[in-house]
Amino acid sequence: MNPANDPSAKGIKTLDKDLRRIALMERALLYTSRPMVAPGVALVFMGLAGLGAMALMGGQPGAIVVVADAETIERELQARQAGLQLAAPNA
Repeated sequence: MNPANDPSAKGIKTLDKDLRRIALMERALLYTSRPMVAPGVALVFMGLAGLGAMALMGGQPGAIVVVADAETIERELQARQAGLQLAAPNA
């Protein structure tokens, strides 16, 4: 059969074109999601730090305040590393 008249050849060209588009989309997604890795890891760390503080404080009355302060300190440290200035909380 002549390759120009072969229906499967046209299907293969279409499939190749579609796969190239999907591969391009995957690369773009990877490129745009890469900056989100560091904040995600930081968020997990803050959660684990909060759980660790709660575990260490047990059921004491001021335990929630200590956990909240640990989270705030961690957030301030991350903001300073990123070069940001956090607004002072309303007292």
